[in-house]
Amino acid sequence: MALTLDTAADLLLWGCAGSVLASASIVLGGKEDPGCFLHLLLAVWVLAAAGCLARTCLKGFRVFAGCLRADNEGEGAERLRKLGSEKLHVLQLDVTKQEQLQDARKQVQALMQKGEVLWGLVNNAGIGCLGMTEWPTIAKYKQTADVNIFGMVAATQTFLPLIKQSKGRIVNVGSMVGRVPQPIFTAYAVTKYAVEGFSDCLRVELKPWQVKISVIEPGNFAKATGIADEEHLRRQEDELWGDMHEDLRRAHPRQELQAVTRALRAFRDVGPDSMTPVLEAMTEALTQRFPRARYMPMDLHTFVRIFVATHLPEWLYDLLYV
Repeated sequence: MALTLDTAADLLLWGCAGSVLASASIVLGGKEDPGCFLHLLLAVWVLAAAGCLARTCLKGFRVFAGCLRADNEGEGAERLRKLGSEKLHVLQLDVTKQEQLQDARKQVQALMQKGEVLWGLVNNAGIGCLGMTEWPTIAKYKQTADVNIFGMVAATQTFLPLIKQSKGRIVNVGSMVGRVPQPIFTAYAVTKYAVEGFSDCLRVELKPWQVKISVIEPGNFAKATGIADEEHLRRQEDELWGDMHEDLRRAHPRQELQAVTRALRAFRDVGPDSMTPVLEAMTEALTQRFPRARYMPMDLHTFVRIFVATHLPEWLYDLLYV
């Protein structure tokens, strides 16, 4: 595992813990021994570093990739098929359709070889929704939740018996907006907060089965994923405006919606071009002996913002970021 903001924070925490323990030993011992202090501090810090930076290799895994348009020559599905790996199987899967989930489970069980188990489930399906609270219709809220919440729950219920048998992993993909308020994505943020709650409950419930649960909370990877390219932005803006009733249009002119689109475009353009940090986080969640409950592949600014939102008073967060 590479040194990330997650692991750096852990090292700092345990370094501070080592300092506190060493200071306590001096006080309780009744004399000041700098050598003892240094040795204990270094010991705790080295152990923390070893635990945080231990690497595992992902080798020989059989992968089942569920794609929304696998049966209709979807671009993503075709790219996966061109890889030509014997252990990569592309399956048709719309997580909002129970019959497709059941078919996918049957295919997984049929394709697994003797002695193989289903080790991990990565719930990555998701759609976005642009707009302030009152802009999207209730139908749009429900459509977003059907994929981002209920699709995740349905996929988990479908494959959970197999994961329990293997004592494996479930990895749910959340978002930075599941940890901090992001007003122009209200409908989307609602679903990502739900991912957090579902994952926490699942983590506690499945401890007796030794199943580990992790949440991936990516920062701004809009450019890398292409989910906020010009075509998507224009389509979302047109759909949002077309669904707004007249009273709402008078209260919020088209220029206000266009300003939100410009803000999202600017947000997209400062993001990285590569999804590598997110993919590494998924790999670690699936393969580490002691996976983290949360992985936060993101830039330092977002990492600090989440820290402020989580650990400091709301008025301070509002003062700094609103």
